[in-house]
Amino acid sequence: QLCLVATATVTQTQNEVGATRLLRPSTRRLRRTVMASADPFSAVRARLAEHGQAHLLSPPPPAAAAEDYLRQLRGLDLPRLRRMFESSTSAQPPAGDITPFEDITCVEELPAGGAEAHSEGLRLIAEGKVAALLLAGGSGTRLGSAAPKGCYDIGMPSHKSLFQYHAERLLGARRLAAER
Repeated sequence: QLCLVATATVTQTQNEVGATRLLRPSTRRLRRTVMASADPFSAVRARLAEHGQAHLLSPPPPAAAAEDYLRQLRGLDLPRLRRMFESSTSAQPPAGDITPFEDITCVEELPAGGAEAHSEGLRLIAEGKVAALLLAGGSGTRLGSAAPKGCYDIGMPSHKSLFQYHAERLLGARRLAAER
């Protein structure tokens, strides 16, 4: 928010009896003053909007994490990030021929509800021939957490993080396969 403020230089004199009197303003000038905004997000929001990234403040972060989040946003080199993004999305397609899998079967479509596939899966798990990879990225800054989003308590009755939930499911499948 920009405000024009008029200021005047006032000259004082003293007469012989020590009384002070004010003289007419000797100089009058205008000065531009940027008023401090009550919204700490306004400058960051304007900068983000200029670079097409205003969505980073929607929704705003929790009050407890706001200052740290704003500091991180102020530190972003938005023009460089834009160049990196454009470079990565305009890259040549990867060498080789990438095609989707053609032989995909849904478990529900198998006879007997996939019991045979389930048994085969457990056998492969027991033999150590199955791997699981959980890809999760991003910090939980907007959630008010310093940890990755997968470590955040999403409010399940058990208060388990997503990482813990999936790890325990994998361990359960391993135990089930070992008992088989």
